[in-house]
Amino acid sequence: MSTHELARLTADVVAFAWRDGSWHVLMVQRRWDPYRGQWALPGGHVDVEESFRDAA
Repeated sequence: MSTHELARLTADVVAFAWRDGSWHVLMVQRRWDPYRGQWALPGGHVDVEESFRDAA
């Protein structure tokens, strides 16, 4: 068993909307530790043979 971590690519999304005279950004609350319940940009790991666009 290896003790080395593998590097994982991620794809995150920044989605803006102009509404009621101001900018808004889409955020999600994390469902898993670490940082469960904290606000974050939506996104996640890119699976093998998955494009960044599909992952996003």
